[in-house]
Amino acid sequence: MKLLLLLLFPLICFSQERWVTINYSGEINDKWSGATEGEQRYSYTLNKTRYFHYDVGIIRKLSNKWKLGFFYREIYEIKNNVRVEEIRPHIDAFYNYQHWKARIRLEYQIKEIPGSGWRFRIRPNYDFKLFKNFDPYIQNELNFTKEGFTRNRFNTGITINYHHWQFQPGYLLESLNKYPWQHTNVFWLNTKLSF
Repeated sequence: MKLLLLLLFPLICFSQERWVTINYSGEINDKWSGATEGEQRYSYTLNKTRYFHYDVGIIRKLSNKWKLGFFYREIYEIKNNVRVEEIRPHIDAFYNYQHWKARIRLEYQIKEIPGSGWRFRIRPNYDFKLFKNFDPYIQNELNFTKEGFTRNRFNTGITINYHHWQFQPGYLLESLNKYPWQHTNVFWLNTKLSF
């Protein structure tokens, strides 16, 4: 526990934002499951919550390695000191094999402000599987729109398993492809409850 606190202390102190995600998923039967998610993003620069989304969907198991999910997401975000809404239906393909996982997402962004359109995201993840209940991981998410490569999210952290719960504290570096590139340091805590 002391090692975990030692690792998290600089992440919390030097991050520009804090993202907290809570996921819940449960099996409907041997082929179908349901999932929901809420996420809040707090900006230390703005000194307030700048983003919130909730997500709900169903997932179909295709094989031992592949799943396909259909989701609906609503987003509320502060942009230029105004709260704006976005609706984002998306289809996710999930791949899981040994140490590797990947999520491939195709989404349509329906924005309250100009800029609606398609976005493609791919997020490979590598679990080191060093310990049963305390496992380091590394992942990277690439985002593409009709303009090309627009965003990258590099994330590293630790997965802690406890019964039906999973906690993933970590560091995320979000980079936006603007001139010059814009970077945000994030302390990220993902919490999952599964049945």
